[in-house]
Amino acid sequence: MPRTWTREQREAQSRRMKGQVGQVTIGPTEEQLIIAQSQGKIDVSQEDIFDLAVKRAQGQEDTGTIRHQRPGMVRVYKPTPWGYSPRDIPVTNLPNVLTQGWKPKCPDCGGSCSAEPNSCPGREKVAYRMCPVAGCSKKVYDFQHTETQEASDDPNLIQDEAYIQSTPAARTKAALDVHILSRHPTEARAAGLIDVRGPIALTGA
Repeated sequence: MPRTWTREQREAQSRRMKGQVGQVTIGPTEEQLIIAQSQGKIDVSQEDIFDLAVKRAQGQEDTGTIRHQRPGMVRVYKPTPWGYSPRDIPVTNLPNVLTQGWKPKCPDCGGSCSAEPNSCPGREKVAYRMCPVAGCSKKVYDFQHTETQEASDDPNLIQDEAYIQSTPAARTKAALDVHILSRHPTEARAAGLIDVRGPIALTGA
């Protein structure tokens, strides 16, 4: 027997049907996709237990290998003061870093740029210097913005232009001098660079 609808029931059903029109199915986010794609990823390597030369010298023919398994690696992009930088991390760390603002792709360009700061087409290029010592490819980038200090009405304040006018050229040279003094002391002496900060301050340059 056909169902008999009251007016109120018909209106309620009509509202429900209208509410379903235009609904869009939302797919998984990029973060959810990279987690799903990376689950179970394992890197496997193996090595000989015995050195081949030693075995031959001792007349041994036995062989053996050790099998190593570890979580696979995945590339994500870490937020930094100058933009997003790629990092390869174990897949087991993926859910944690994604909650800290790391991204599956570079948000600045939407692609997969490298760790080179000027490689990203979506970011403004920054000035840099390269170490002049042969065989060293160290680059020093200037991520600061040149700011002009406001003039003061205090007559006792000595305003030294040498410190007020900070430029990308001056900042990168100062940083590169520290690197050369720390990593290339012979070249530093030949260039006339003087260590005025002490050996502790130069650590990690």
